[in-house]
Parts: sequence; C-alpha cells; structure tokens
Amino acid sequence: MIFAILTIGSCACCGGIYLLLPGAEWRTHESVRGGFKIELPAEPREDLPIPGLKADPTLQVEGTVLWKRGEFYAVMYQDLPDLGVPPPADMALNLAIQGIEADPEVRAIVRKVPVTISGFPAREVEYVGTDGGTYVARFVIAGNRFYRVVGGGRFVKPGNDNVRRFLDSFEVLDRKVKRKNQ
Repeated sequence: MIFAILTIGSCACCGGIYLLLPGAEWRTHESVRGGFKIELPAEPREDLPIPGLKADPTLQVEGTVLWKRGEFYAVMYQDLPDLGVPPPADMALNLAIQGIEADPEVRAIVRKVPVTISGFPAREVEYVGTDGGTYVARFVIAGNRFYRVVGGGRFVKPGNDNVRRFLDSFEVLDRKVKRKNQ
C-alpha cells in the first residue's frame, strides 16, 4: 500500500513538473554580433553551453533549449582566418561534413544535400546520434564567416516541425562579410 502511494505520488510529481515546463513560444532572434536572424522556440542565450564541444575562444554560440520536448537549437559561428586566397567554399563545407562523419557521437548520416542560404553556399546534414536522437545541421560559408546551425535532440524524430522551422528561418544579415569565396 505504501509502495503504491509512493509510486503514484512520484508519477504525479513528475507529471506536474512536466506540465509546468514552458512549451514553444516562437520569437525572432536577430544577432548583431553574429550577423544573422533566426526563429527560436524559447528565450535566446548568447552563451549556450554545448556538452562535449571543445572550448574554442573563436567560436560563438547562440541558441536555446526547449526543455519540455528535449530539443536544442544552436547557431555556432566563427570568422575564418584570412590566408590570402581562401579555399573554395565547397572544400570547406565538405571538411565540415567529414567532421560530422568522423564524430564518435554520430551513429549514422541519414542525408546530406547542398543548399543555398541567403545567397551563400551551404550543406544540410541530417544524422542520428548515439543517443538515438535525430539532429539536422546546416553549414554555411558566408564570405569569411562559417556558420553551423544545428537543431535536434535525444527524443527528436525525423521530420520534426520545430527543427525544420528553426533551420528554414536562418538568414545571414551581415553583408559586410567578405565574399572572396563566391
């Protein structure tokens, strides 16, 4: 009897906490520092921690977590070094995809397709993580800036509407980026 009461109480408590977590409240986030605009389902953070991501002082991360659905949304960006003659955008984008393919946290690449974002060359990669979740990343080379736009999570299934809305809303606004690689 006591065990049944404790079990029911625990379930009610967890369910109550779940109901108190906020759901998606979409808003447009315009990053002056990052030179982009995107829609996010929760309040944006300019210091979003990404577990397992190696510390890199040149990498900026902005995004949010939708705790109720176990989804995360991040825009990571950094300026590429100016080496005089930049490598072709295709080469840099292919290197980014190779990095995903070599990542031990990636179980399988589901799809990879070329896309164009705000007139800039890009690639979209959908993959399944070792946690069983689906993730979709867009890599964009905008002149001398490299963007990684990633949405997904452990409980995300392919075709997730929130992830699709997030990715499709990404837009490069900073027209001052160098266009050497186009």
